[in-house]
Amino acid sequence: MASVACANHPAATAAFECGPCRRTLCASCVKILEARGKQMAMCLACGALAIPVDHHKAVAAKDAQRTIAHDEGLTTRIFGPCLAYLVEPGLLASLAGLAVVAAILSYGAMVGWIAMGLEAAVYFRIVQSAANGADTFDPPDFTDPWDEIVWPLLRYIAAALPLILAVWYAISTIPDATITDAAERPRMLLSFGGAVAVIAAVVLWPLLTVIAAIHRSSPSVLNPIMWARMLVVLKTDYLIAMFFVYAAFALQIFLAVPLAAALIVKLPVPFIGRVAGGFLIYLPMALRGRILGELCRPYME
Repeated sequence: MASVACANHPAATAAFECGPCRRTLCASCVKILEARGKQMAMCLACGALAIPVDHHKAVAAKDAQRTIAHDEGLTTRIFGPCLAYLVEPGLLASLAGLAVVAAILSYGAMVGWIAMGLEAAVYFRIVQSAANGADTFDPPDFTDPWDEIVWPLLRYIAAALPLILAVWYAISTIPDATITDAAERPRMLLSFGGAVAVIAAVVLWPLLTVIAAIHRSSPSVLNPIMWARMLVVLKTDYLIAMFFVYAAFALQIFLAVPLAAALIVKLPVPFIGRVAGGFLIYLPMALRGRILGELCRPYME
């Protein structure tokens, strides 16, 4: 794209554009302000915020990317980019590093929470990068433990909380024996309600994971209004994504976990077995994250 001249100084290249003035501006036509650690340009003529010219290019490119993703369809993107993403070098290196750290931290109960926080941070970053159309994986920066370990862990727990509570409620309402007495029928209804609660929580869990990853807010994760808005936007794509997410989850539980357990037992060095097993478990997890990111890709602003 050719450079644009400044409306006030034709010999200078425009770096900004003022919306109210409808004029392109060079660096001499704006005043740079700093607020909350970020620099902003203000039009000297009208005082409005001037937008960088490159911003418009980025917005146009993102719009085109969303259109292409929407036209391709979710199933096509799952069997294309999602599977190819599993052999991306940056992702494989990050999963291997995560497996090593998790193996080291697994020897203590308390530090196991740190490993879970690291896992949540990587998982959410996979969802975010896929939702934004990235084909490569940029690992989180763990220099800030609160923002990159504790906060993802809290959102991770918040996303799973409805499912945990539903399972607990269902277990607590299971009748002790076959119900024959009419007086026990209310308990049977409670048991039926527990089953319904578990089904609802299972259906919602992938959605809550998406909200936790994209919106980065625990209150949003537990906000039914947010759930409804997301479901209205995603429509049937959510059902497709949910099917593939649970297929990947089944792959993780019934294939990766037994293989990981076998490696820990059979390899002569248990630590190496823990690392190799952890890596195998994290691969389906990465696939789940990529599927959820691809689900959101056509709808990201």
